[in-house]
Amino acid sequence: MAELDELLRDSFARISEQTTTPARDSAGVAEAIRARVAAGDTGAPAAGSTAPGWGGIGLGGVLGAIGLVVVAGVAGASLGLAGVFGHPLVEQPTVADAALATTASAHRCVGGDVIGQVAADTRVLAVARSDDASWIGVRNPSTLTGTLWFPAAVVAGDSGTDWEALPVGGACPTTVVAPLHPTESPAPTEEPAPAPSPTQKPAPAPPAPAPDTTAPTLQVGASRSAIDYNSSTQANRVSVITAYVTDNVGVTSVTATWAASGSAPAGSAALTPSGGNWAFTYGPVFVPTGTTQVVTILVTAKDAAGNSTTKSIPITVEAVLG
Repeated sequence: MAELDELLRDSFARISEQTTTPARDSAGVAEAIRARVAAGDTGAPAAGSTAPGWGGIGLGGVLGAIGLVVVAGVAGASLGLAGVFGHPLVEQPTVADAALATTASAHRCVGGDVIGQVAADTRVLAVARSDDASWIGVRNPSTLTGTLWFPAAVVAGDSGTDWEALPVGGACPTTVVAPLHPTESPAPTEEPAPAPSPTQKPAPAPPAPAPDTTAPTLQVGASRSAIDYNSSTQANRVSVITAYVTDNVGVTSVTATWAASGSAPAGSAALTPSGGNWAFTYGPVFVPTGTTQVVTILVTAKDAAGNSTTKSIPITVEAVLG
């Protein structure tokens, strides 16, 4: 205990030397305490004595409490300034600058309700992606709070943008409500239709529906506009091609084809539904080292009536050393 008192007394004496200016110690309290410490005061109260104004708490208790507060304050300030082992206390999340390639509907979550429209060429800050990068979440450009979700096909990232680096999110919440008292509903009974009277004419047949002549609307995009064949990073060797398709009746298929370009071969692929969009992964593609090929991918969406819409998107394939 004597060693602890000596340590606290020495710490307080050093701290009080830094607080003797009028701005920090206008009442001269630090000078008075420093003089008592220099005179050998150990902080232990005399028998039956108390420090005035402290409600019966002796100077030793006050000095001990102040010493602990000072030591803790100094240690806390040092830790707050330097951080923990020299590392920043807060890591900045990954974001990306982008713009809308076309006027598009903003969704509450991935594939969720439409909550508004955002004009083409609006600058946005991408802050999240769906697990397959077919949807991109951006900060609301009107309020700068909250996240709006768009198909990746309508969000154009700035040069060098990598959607895969964004954090994953955007799943729509699901709610399941169970009935309080589940009971089986009785099967409905069918009543026989009344027989027509001898003078009653049969109802005319309903007119045939008009043929569907409306083609699907289609927007396409790519997670990377350029891929590297010899890259050591596997993610840089492929690009996810996404298609955002709508139709007045329903989409039956979305396919992609591409012709040979230099040493890049021709091919085709069927896109599969993914989070409300259609997507497939293009690559890796072999080309000779030191060459660059541009492959144009044609994406076609069809409905049940045979109406179709086709859009193209170029992908640059580079063979680099790596």
